[in-house]
Amino acid sequence: MHRFRDLPSDLFDGKILVDAMNYWEEIDGIDEDLTTAPMGTSVVVQQHFPLARVVKSLNHLGYFKFDQGRRPRGAPDRLAMAAAGNDSDAVAAVMRLIDRLGFDAVNAGSLGGGIALQPGGPVFGMGLSAEKLTRLLFLGA
Repeated sequence: MHRFRDLPSDLFDGKILVDAMNYWEEIDGIDEDLTTAPMGTSVVVQQHFPLARVVKSLNHLGYFKFDQGRRPRGAPDRLAMAAAGNDSDAVAAVMRLIDRLGFDAVNAGSLGGGIALQPGGPVFGMGLSAEKLTRLLFLGA
């Protein structure tokens, strides 16, 4: 994950940048900024790409659920994915993408809300309905 810093900081200026990365100390090594980011790692990504429209998403479902969990809109067993960001238009665009990918989209709030989607967060790795995902994100239950 730490290699995002190798990219020019203006690379995504004005563009939507979907942060689908997860920081894994075992793989990425110890990165003090990412380990101690109180509002989540996407805030650190936003700091590196200050003019990008960063949205944390597409990271909290495992690849097998992502691949096998797609369902048509309205299917009773459709899983949900969340998107968190400070730019409401960018979040809405990512939520439309989530829907096209075959998942119900849930707005997880500001970019700092993306911490709930990261490893160790309450919804990381969980295949949930939109109702259950929303409840966990905002009510903790």
